[in-house]
Amino acid sequence: MNIAIVGSGVIGLSVACRLASAGHHLTIISGQPSSETTSAVSAAYWGPYFVGHYHRSWAIETWQELYQIASVPELARQSGTSIVEFREWLGEEDQSKFEEHLHGSVKQVHDPAEVSLKEAEPYWWRELPGIDFQRSPLVPSQVIHFPDIGDRVFISQLQFRSVVARMPDYLRFLQTKAESFRPIAFEHRWIDGFSDLLGRHDFVINCTGWGAKRLVQEDPSTAKMRLLAGLVVRVEAPDQRFAFSLGHGVFAKEPLYIVPRQGSRIDSICGGTAIEIHGDVDPRNPFPLDIDERCEKIYHRCAAASDSIRDGKRCENLAGLRPMRDAVRIESDPINARLIHCYGHGGSGLTLSWGSANRVVELIS
Repeated sequence: MNIAIVGSGVIGLSVACRLASAGHHLTIISGQPSSETTSAVSAAYWGPYFVGHYHRSWAIETWQELYQIASVPELARQSGTSIVEFREWLGEEDQSKFEEHLHGSVKQVHDPAEVSLKEAEPYWWRELPGIDFQRSPLVPSQVIHFPDIGDRVFISQLQFRSVVARMPDYLRFLQTKAESFRPIAFEHRWIDGFSDLLGRHDFVINCTGWGAKRLVQEDPSTAKMRLLAGLVVRVEAPDQRFAFSLGHGVFAKEPLYIVPRQGSRIDSICGGTAIEIHGDVDPRNPFPLDIDERCEKIYHRCAAASDSIRDGKRCENLAGLRPMRDAVRIESDPINARLIHCYGHGGSGLTLSWGSANRVVELIS
């Protein structure tokens, strides 16, 4: 069939790989090249993060695919993927809350004051093969002095493995993979709706991410979709061997994370923020925040947590918008079943990408 995919981020290109391998004729339409999408500037590691309701199978299928790619040296090199050790530190209060979550005493609720849905088990994936999840005390306790909030004491750590993708490399890998099955037509333009495309294609797949807020406002949940600005700093720090994160307590809405990447360059992404953007945000316009001052704060926080970051080469400030819905939307349009929506993945685009693409294929089948 002739199928149009609107959007060229990690979701759009993953869908393209699955549909091209099934023999369909594809046209990818995007007002931005892949290198300028939100996907391209993300820290991009596998792990549910700032996301509404989703099916765990989407995450599990993606983990299996990414782990397989990163485990083959030649594919890892081509795709900019690597298997990285993660360390997450907990303070005394954080550890108590972790115990509550781990034993399911916190039910799944939606708190409007929070930026995401709370899962009864935020680490539900800890038993997946290859994750190697562990918890251990920090002996002695570790103290980090942050320039903006002072000393913080940490008493335990979570350790696990995940797959990290250096996204500029990984997006090129996805495009090359899709084109290896058959040629793909690319149209670099913005659209204002789907009617014209539906008149010329058998199916249209809406993978527009936060652009969907402008294109499908007739869906009430999408009209309320929250756009969370993620700001990060790219640092070349070859001695940064493991990923590090703080996401509890004072770091809940300003998470600190350092994610080392392998690929065409060896660098780290330092983050981050979850700043809610209000009003009508058009993806064709410049990014709606002045990011330099906030990125300065991010960099100094991460430099306080890691000598490797402090001693590395600071390269650039980057920003993207995460499309947060109450639930990730993967479904046929209720009015026209030939329009399939696949967007609203929040900060979990990479984490849900292959599972989402598989679901799109099922809907078309």
